[in-house]
Amino acid sequence: MSAREVCEKVNEKFGTNLSNRSIQRYVKNGLAGQSPLKNGSPGDIPPFIYNTICSAFESHVKINQYNGRVCDNVRKILAGKVHRLIGKEGKVTYELLNRLLRDTAIDILATKCNCSEERRIRWTTYNNLKSWFENWENDLLELGFARISENGVVEIPKNQLERVLNIDETCLALDGGSGQRGGRPAIVYVGKYLPEVGKAFSKSSLTMTMITGSTAAGEAIPPHFQFSTTAQSEDTMRLHTEIMEFMPKINGKFGSSNTKQWPVTFGMNSKGGMDDDEYKRFILGSIIPLFPDFKDIPGKRVMIKVDSGSQRLQHGLLAMFQLIGVYKYPGVPNTTTVTQETDQNHGPFKSTF
Repeated sequence: MSAREVCEKVNEKFGTNLSNRSIQRYVKNGLAGQSPLKNGSPGDIPPFIYNTICSAFESHVKINQYNGRVCDNVRKILAGKVHRLIGKEGKVTYELLNRLLRDTAIDILATKCNCSEERRIRWTTYNNLKSWFENWENDLLELGFARISENGVVEIPKNQLERVLNIDETCLALDGGSGQRGGRPAIVYVGKYLPEVGKAFSKSSLTMTMITGSTAAGEAIPPHFQFSTTAQSEDTMRLHTEIMEFMPKINGKFGSSNTKQWPVTFGMNSKGGMDDDEYKRFILGSIIPLFPDFKDIPGKRVMIKVDSGSQRLQHGLLAMFQLIGVYKYPGVPNTTTVTQETDQNHGPFKSTF
């Protein structure tokens, strides 16, 4: 029986579309009874080695995720590691990476990374925190906010606790939305059954900013509301006076001789947020009046602790404040709501107000 006749009978019986030349080649090479060869050139990685690579790849992704280094799981970095493993560049590297992602897809997911959360985790080390608190202690002593007691312990007198402020911003949505901001993070690969560090959201609502805080003595700082406006000049900015009627006043002593009632303050700009000019107006118009006795001498200075932000590092503004005895101090960097001082001090006040 010829190869052509065998081919016709096989195709008729099994519904295949084999050619007689393929049958002749398999018989000649001793491959009769074996599965058809896969398309493409034969690989140079043995199956048992490839299975080991799959296990190592999956473990590497999960270890990065568990250690808060999810941004190391982006495609470009993973491709570099595959390249160093096989010693080949270009298309071969990405073909093997695609195959690894395909064969580990049962446990690996593609998601978006939260790089700010990752930087926070990497910064929070014992040495960094120890350095921050040592500098904070030395600065308090140097500026006259603290003293060394007879027991050799650094302590802050009560009258100075009232002059150490902790302020923070919070976003308020006027339309019930979250108002959270974010970009488009890179796609990363994470373990399916491990928790993700955080998720990003995009801004989709009309928002304004509220700034408030508390002193180290526990007094709540009168809130400042920054509204958004479409007015092109200060002369055309308008605010309903009825809003003042429903804003409660805040009781506090601060730099006065006795407890007083302090009003809520307001500001406006196009985005409803704080820039350099608005931040300067807020400090001069809302914070400085709380301390009518402020001077750049020990005992009369004012310390304002803030988080990171563009308007916090404006050199001209910092120099002007120091000349009048107002010192801005960075809070503990890269903290969460669990350890952030402002959230711990006046979080309940901010929520209820």
